[in-house]
Amino acid sequence: MGTNISTWYLVFIARQKQYWWDYIFCRGKYKHVCALGYDASADQWYLYDWSFIGVHFYKFSDDQLDNFIIHVLRRGGSILRKPQTKEPYKKLCFPLATCVAGAKHLVKFKSLAFTPTQLFCAYTKAGAKRSFVTSDTNLSTDEVASWD
Repeated sequence: MGTNISTWYLVFIARQKQYWWDYIFCRGKYKHVCALGYDASADQWYLYDWSFIGVHFYKFSDDQLDNFIIHVLRRGGSILRKPQTKEPYKKLCFPLATCVAGAKHLVKFKSLAFTPTQLFCAYTKAGAKRSFVTSDTNLSTDEVASWD
């Protein structure tokens, strides 16, 4: 049993400062990063999320995926597709276990980024493109979508 996910999308979560580490480590717009992946052979979307509790790997139904994407975009987040890179990936020795380190290693992206905002800047500079952009101009940032 396993998955065959060929492409990962990094999900940059924008939110207000909420935890103590937001004031020290997560300066900038984005406070968290996780990843979405699609397994075409199983026709299944997955969410990979590293948090202070541990690593979580969720299966999403189509409705859950839609609600999650709408929730992220309403809150000012971004979803980026991995840029095309030609250089081989070698893991940088970075012993801290953070959401940024987990996301970088998952998508095999070489960067010295430490915060989600720094990773967003480095990722877009490397050529990552926005994905799952909505054209709905009626999205309200006050409404909270339920994606459970």
